[in-house]
Parts: sequence; structure tokens; C-alpha cells
Amino acid sequence: MKKRTIISALLVALFAFLPIVNAEELDANSTITDTISYEEASIKELDQTTEGVSVEGSYIYDYSNWQYVVDLIYTITDEYDIKANNGKITLNVGYDMFNTRTFVIEPGDATIINITIINNTNYNFSYENNSLVASTESLESDLDETKDSFETFDGNKINYDSKLNVQRTSNAILRQLVNSSSSRYFTDEKISEALLKIKDEEGNLVYPNGIKDLDKYYLDFFSKRDGKVYNSLYELSEEEVAIIFGYRLGFDTGYTVGLRETNEKVARLGYDYFNNNIFTVQPEAAKETSDPDSKYSLGSYMRDEAPSELNDQLVEDLTNIKENSTVIKMQWSGPYTTNAYQSYNFGLSLGFKLEADSYKVITNYVDVEGNVLAEQVIESYKFTGDEYTTEEKTFEGYELVKVIGDKTGSIEDADVEVTYVYEFVMGEGGEDFTDEELVQTGSEIDYSLMSSALITLSLIGLALYSKKKNN
Repeated sequence: MKKRTIISALLVALFAFLPIVNAEELDANSTITDTISYEEASIKELDQTTEGVSVEGSYIYDYSNWQYVVDLIYTITDEYDIKANNGKITLNVGYDMFNTRTFVIEPGDATIINITIINNTNYNFSYENNSLVASTESLESDLDETKDSFETFDGNKINYDSKLNVQRTSNAILRQLVNSSSSRYFTDEKISEALLKIKDEEGNLVYPNGIKDLDKYYLDFFSKRDGKVYNSLYELSEEEVAIIFGYRLGFDTGYTVGLRETNEKVARLGYDYFNNNIFTVQPEAAKETSDPDSKYSLGSYMRDEAPSELNDQLVEDLTNIKENSTVIKMQWSGPYTTNAYQSYNFGLSLGFKLEADSYKVITNYVDVEGNVLAEQVIESYKFTGDEYTTEEKTFEGYELVKVIGDKTGSIEDADVEVTYVYEFVMGEGGEDFTDEELVQTGSEIDYSLMSSALITLSLIGLALYSKKKNN
């Protein structure tokens, strides 16, 4: 069987590093961008790669460009059951990519994914329009019921705690609060201690709950800085959220599912901010547009608000996976703000579907004048190489005179139409019969003799009546 290949590449690049903001730069003259908002969304599920499609994966680290290069080879094998799957194929790129790696991929890792699709069947596949899934993934199975947790914008439940104090050192506001840049001063205890020292003019504690009031401290800080009142962390600008979480180069160790922040509202903000503003999936062409990255965020895809360019690109590039070869380019993009998700082992669903070209077998039944004698019969979901058989029907008063098309055969990349043509054999409007044909014999009634007998009887009866009257 001839092997046909299509190659596509997904470019993954998380590159826009945010600058370090020093405490002395946090003044009322700082620019405030549009406020952020994270509307609720539902996690979109994606099935595992379809059975009968084999996956081979490998990766290398490209030190010259500081990025990983992952190769995924999908082979549609002879074991793929096109009937059982109704001609559909799911490619779970996200799962297959992570399954290839022997370690956790953090947002911020620049990664190129090369996808090769090898079609070892006679069927022709194309991208199923609007089948792209870019979504967070439920991690409730990893939830530790003994620890504090919160619910995110996508309904996910996440544990949160604080362990890596060094991640807080990039936060200029906390550096100012604890009056140090040393990580040993960024523990929960040290931060609570600093907050408990703040009193109002009447000597009352402003933040009596210590680090549990850290979200309030941030709101007060920015309200004073900007000369306006903030009532929620979600009213802050992206710039201000970036100040809270800072950025850090390098990698963490000891990964666990959870956000590295004790304050619940700050932890929730980090998760929501990351998935709605940082983690984006874009077509390569988006780099040349004026659309902000956040339009392509996972949250946007989950709310069906993301621009259509990526779907349109897949429609164009993933067509006729039988003989053509092409390259798909997608990129993961966003600022490298690792503290925004506190080394959270994020869940990602990313992939799309292919569908085999399907065809119809259409059977018509008409007379020689083109009049329809029976309802058209349509059989759908026939694929290349499928055998088909059409049915010849009988109609009273008609006989089959010809068949247009092959009554039986196999599908060859096109719809099949077969037309049965019949002729009325009793003649148009009924035929003229001879006198001999009109005279019936045997057990059937002879209407000409019956008429003569009735006339004779009538004459005899009239004669008898006249004779009686004369007498």
C-alpha cells in the first residue's frame, strides 16, 4: 500500500520577558493598561488519540536557540477502523507531547513541536472544521482534600500553599514590605510579621490576619499609587498583576500540583491570569497582526471568543492528507512570569480532529418522461473503496428500460448516482380495443348479449300489456 505523508509543525514560543520593576519605580505616574477580567468558562474535553493511529515521540534540546524540539509522528495504520470511528480521527497533541517528555514542561519553556502524519490507508483525510481544542484540563483527581483549595474560572479545584520563598523575591511590593531582597525574609511568617506592624492613624491593625490579608495590602498599595479605589484584584491592570508575580529565569525542582502562594485570592488570581492572559495558542500569522496575545488565550478558546485565524489556518493547511505535504505553524506565546502560576503543573488539552472524505450513493426511480416513481434513496458515509449495491424496484404497469450508472461497484473519491428508468407498458392514456377484444367469453359477462336480451324482454312485456288492455 502506498505511503503518503503530511508534515506539520507547531511552533511553541513563550518569549516576552517582563522587566523587573523596582520599588522606587512604583509611583503614581506608572501607566495603567486596560483592566483584566476572567469570565467563567467550561473545560473542553479531548479524547485520547484514536485507536489505530500509532504515535512515536522524541525530543532534543536545542542549546543554540534555548528551546526544546519535540517530534511527534502519527501513523494512520491498517488497524484503524473507519466504520467504527465514522471516519473521524482525534490527535491529542498536548497529551502525546507531554507523554513524550520525561519531565514537566513549565509555561515559559520555548518548545517547537513537529507533527508528521503518515497515512497508510486508501482514505483521504482533512481537518474537521472548528474541531480545534485549546483548553485547561481538570486536575481534581490530584486534589488533596487535607489542604486548602479554591475554585478557578474554569471550575477546576486547585490546592495552594507556599514553599519556595525565592519566587517571592521578584515581587517589588513584597521587597518593599519586608525591606529586604533575601529569600529568607519572604516566608509566610516574615510577611505576616511585616503586615501586622501596619496600623492606621488610630493605632488599629490594618491587616490583622497577616498573610491572609495580603490581597487587601495589594489593593491598598495600588489604590494609593494610582489615586483610585480598587475593590478586587481582578480590577488591576495586566501591568499591575505582573508586578505582583514578577518574573524569574531558570527552573524549579520538586514539582507538585499546587500554587506557591498562601493567600487564596492571590493564588486564584495567578491561575486565572496565567490561563487568560499569558498562555496563548496562536497561528504564526498572528505575530503580524495587531491583536493582543490575550485574544488567543486558553480562556478565550474555552469561551469561543478566540479569533478564527488559527482554525482557518488548519482548514487551509490540513486538506487532502493523502498525497499533499504541508507545514502547520502554531505558537504558544506569552510573557515569562513564572510566579503567576507559582510552578503550577498546569493542565492543557490541545489537539484537533481529522475526518475522512465521505461520499453518498444516490438512487433515483423515474419514468421515461422524468416523472418520479419513488422517493430518492440516499446512503451516506461511504468511503473510498467501499462496495455498494443499489436496488431495482418494480412498479405496476411499468417495465425497466434502462439504468443510468453502475448498479453495483466501489466508491472512487466521488458521490455515486444511479438512475433506474421505467416505461408505462399499458400505453399512453389507455389503448383502443377491437370488438373481438371487447366480447368476453367463459365465466366473464358478455355485456352485448345482455343488452339484446333486455330489449327483447321489454318488447314482449309491452305487447302483453297492450293486449290485456284491449280485452
